[in-house]
Amino acid sequence: MSISTFKWCSMSCLIMLSLLPIHAIAGKISVAIEYDSKLSGNLGCALFSQSDGFPMNFAQATLQWKESSTTDYTCTFDDVATGSYAIAVMLDMNDNQKLDTSLVGIPTEAWGVSNNVKHRFRAPTFSEASFDVVNNQEQFITIRMSK
Repeated sequence: MSISTFKWCSMSCLIMLSLLPIHAIAGKISVAIEYDSKLSGNLGCALFSQSDGFPMNFAQATLQWKESSTTDYTCTFDDVATGSYAIAVMLDMNDNQKLDTSLVGIPTEAWGVSNNVKHRFRAPTFSEASFDVVNNQEQFITIRMSK
């Protein structure tokens, strides 16, 4: 095989490899949710990759819903790119797929965020709840939900 043929084959192989999905650098996030089992409703888990919408505008996030009949209080997000993330969870007791609040903005349904940040008079920020996902690692997170 000539040198030019070898270079062409090498370059072709590199191009083909670059077109393959790169799952080896993707991470995984496993979330265990703790809450008062006397409460019932659908469990919503939202993965945010930026502060927009955090913590309760689920339209800005990668979202999962679990039916109220389930006993599985976990959410798993696969193939997560390296970066900073925050998770918000809620127990939707009236099936409207949003966190209901009182007239003054206090949540009336159980909720929680990563790092278990909770303030008395304001919502947690993305930076307070964020954590890093690095190449090919699994993050295990426990979130405590409360009203």
